[in-house]
Amino acid sequence: MKLRSFNYFIGLIIIFFCSSLQGEEKIDIWKNSKETITDSKQAEKKSIQGSPIPESSETIKILDKIQIQETSKTQTEEQKIYGIYEPASYDFDLNMWSATKAEDLRASLKRLEKIELSKSSNEILEAILFSFSYPPQGMTEKEFVDLKINWLIENDRAELIESFLKQNDQFSGKSKAVEYLVNKNIASGDIKKGCEKIKFIDAKIKDSYLEKFKIYCLVFNDKKP
Repeated sequence: MKLRSFNYFIGLIIIFFCSSLQGEEKIDIWKNSKETITDSKQAEKKSIQGSPIPESSETIKILDKIQIQETSKTQTEEQKIYGIYEPASYDFDLNMWSATKAEDLRASLKRLEKIELSKSSNEILEAILFSFSYPPQGMTEKEFVDLKINWLIENDRAELIESFLKQNDQFSGKSKAVEYLVNKNIASGDIKKGCEKIKFIDAKIKDSYLEKFKIYCLVFNDKKP
C-alpha cells in the first residue's frame, strides 16, 4: 500500500507541475498577445505551409506499435493461473507475486529448503505459494506451476497434490503429479487406492507408464479396457 500510495503521490506532483507550467505559458501568451497577433498569424501560415506530411513508414511504425500493444494486452488476458486456495481467503490477490522477481522467489525457496519450518510457518508458506495468482516477473506459467508441483512432491504433500489436481484441469507436470500419487500408494501396498488415482488420467496425458497402469487397474477391478 505504501508503494502504491507513493506512486500516486509522485503522479500527482507531476500532474501539478505540468499544470503549473501550462498555466504560466497561458499567462505569458495573454500578456504578449496584443503585441504578437500579426507575427503569430504569419508564423502560423509558414508553419502550415512548411509542415512535413507524415511519411508512410512513420504511419506503419505507429500502427505496428498499436498492434504490439494490443497483442500484449491479449496475452495478459489469456494468461492462466493455477493454485489451490482462493487468494481472498488470506487477504491476497491475483497479482500478489507480480511485483516479485523470479530469481528472488527461486532463491527464497532454496534457502527455505535448508530450514526446518514449524507447522504454522509451513502453513503460511503453503497459503502464499498455493493461492491462485499470476507468476512473478520473469517467470513463465509453466515454470511457476512446475515449481509448485515439485515443492509438493519434495515435501510429500500427497493431499495437497490431489487438491491441486482437482482444482486445475490441465497444466504442465500433471502426469508427474499423478504418477507420484500412484507410486506412493503402490509402495505402501494399497493397489486399490492407487487405482483410484487413475481418475486424474485423461486423454491429454501422454504417459506410457500411466496408460499401462490404467489398463492394469481396469483388469484389477474386473473391467474391460
